Amino acid sequence: MIIVTGTGRCGSSLMMQSLSLLGVPIFGDPWKEEVNSYVDDVECAESRAIRENNPLGFYELPVCQMREFIRMDSALFYPGYAMKVLANNFLLLRKSHTEAVIYCDRRDKDAQAASMRKLGDWELAIQNKYGLDRLKDSLRYLENKTTEGIREDMRQTTRLIKKHINQTLMHNIVIYFEDLLEDPEKELNKVCRFLKINDEHLHDAVNNVIRR
Repeated sequence: MIIVTGTGRCGSSLMMQSLSLLGVPIFGDPWKEEVNSYVDDVECAESRAIRENNPLGFYELPVCQMREFIRMDSALFYPGYAMKVLANNFLLLRKSHTEAVIYCDRRDKDAQAASMRKLGDWELAIQNKYGLDRLKDSLRYLENKTTEGIREDMRQTTRLIKKHINQTLMHNIVIYFEDLLEDPEKELNKVCRFLKINDEHLHDAVNNVIRR
């Protein structure tokens, strides 16, 4: 499989959207049930607002489903498919699971941590507003974390992911979020060459980045 990885708010959703537009088959739906599961009883307007963070989708599997997928070596049965596996879950993968790894990173770690904090605060506000009992693991983590603490955790996770990639000799490429926004055609061309896929739909993928 093609694995898209990174830490939170790193541009991985934008990369998954890009791969889908480039014609790469995607494992998983655009909308991760876990993102909206705790607001089942919230009016539709609130649910739609969550999706507006990434209108074309997050492409994340529920954590329990993703870990079971990895544990059962299911990746071996989906060659050529792309799947998003973030943060510490990536460390569960073996080289045999991956044809290629696209590591999404950000140069500005302060902006990345602030973005994670902002999104977490927004989702926590909905949780508190409606007095809902269920809380995502990511929100439990963010509830008592400062922006500085989030940034440091991201740096540590980045080191672990890169170490795992190097130790397992996974075929990989690093795409920086800032570079993708500045010159989407150049960066997505790099991805096409890396994956050895046709670039006939490159225009659609580039326009999606520009419109974000």
